[in-house]
Amino acid sequence: MPLKADRTNFDADMIIVNAKVITIDPAFSVARGVAVKDAKIIGVGDEADIRSFAGPATQVLDAGGKTVIPGLIDTHAHVEAAGLLKYTVSFDGVGSVAEALARVADMTARTPVGEWIRGRMWHPIAQLAEKRFLNRYELDTVAPNHPVCLPVGHFTLTNSLALKLAGIDRNTPNPDGGEIHRDANDEATGVLEENAEDLVQDLLPEWPQDVRISQIRDAMAYFNSFGITSAISARVDPADLKVHQILARRGQATLRISAMYAPTGALNPTMPEAEFEALLSRMGVFSDFGDEWLSFSGVKMQVDGGMTLRTADMRDGYPDQPDYHGTVVVSPERLNKMVSIANRYGWRVGM
Repeated sequence: MPLKADRTNFDADMIIVNAKVITIDPAFSVARGVAVKDAKIIGVGDEADIRSFAGPATQVLDAGGKTVIPGLIDTHAHVEAAGLLKYTVSFDGVGSVAEALARVADMTARTPVGEWIRGRMWHPIAQLAEKRFLNRYELDTVAPNHPVCLPVGHFTLTNSLALKLAGIDRNTPNPDGGEIHRDANDEATGVLEENAEDLVQDLLPEWPQDVRISQIRDAMAYFNSFGITSAISARVDPADLKVHQILARRGQATLRISAMYAPTGALNPTMPEAEFEALLSRMGVFSDFGDEWLSFSGVKMQVDGGMTLRTADMRDGYPDQPDYHGTVVVSPERLNKMVSIANRYGWRVGM
């Protein structure tokens, strides 16, 4: 008797047999096979039960006694960023400033002069023996003729050319909710914090749509390689949402996406509250709209930074800086108004 069966008059597309199937039911029952039709499980049970779902065209996969588990769901991921692995500097395994600069130099040598050098997320404070960020002058030594933009998560590291293109000099004021780090002479060091990151990141050219489609397909395959079949993507802008729609329509999506939407492209929209309300009121959709492959979870906003990078807003000061409590990117008053607006038009808010 199958533990679960939904047998109709059609054959399974695929059956998996000779498996140890962890069902995750209340009893954590273990089955021996699974039948699948139209990407849905239609039967779970012993091998004889599952083989009864097979027809002439059914793919039979012998698991060789290996364990099979349900697909994993990642409830907070930046799916789209995983598609940039081939296009950005990797700092995996880097342990010193010199090694990090060598990675940037390698990408520079493969990139036409004047084009942006982009990095992927990493953690220099934790990774590097020097326990610090790279500065503009160090990046200039390996990329004097390429603007550099290396995101760290709540920080972005840049070189002199990137700062110049952004119009950042010693007289540039800090934006609300952000900081341009400076040296003893008040010159920008190339480290941009929170909302100051946008001064450079807003200059990055959009990827061509065909390239972005390829990137997000790669991202989905990367998540699938870890057994992840669904994800709440924590910051999806309009351009990437369109790509997700294209992939879903083509039947090429391999990862179910519930999007935490950033309708303006920013985690902390700078537009006036009335303009934000007008935007949401005209969209005509709200949380949970979509289907099993692509839907809206809610609107994503940001309040403060992250713990490991010391920008999270804390009640008490940081141990070695008792007067420093972190970085707040939006006032409580404005945040409450923005959340109220979103709720009024049916949007949950994640932050």
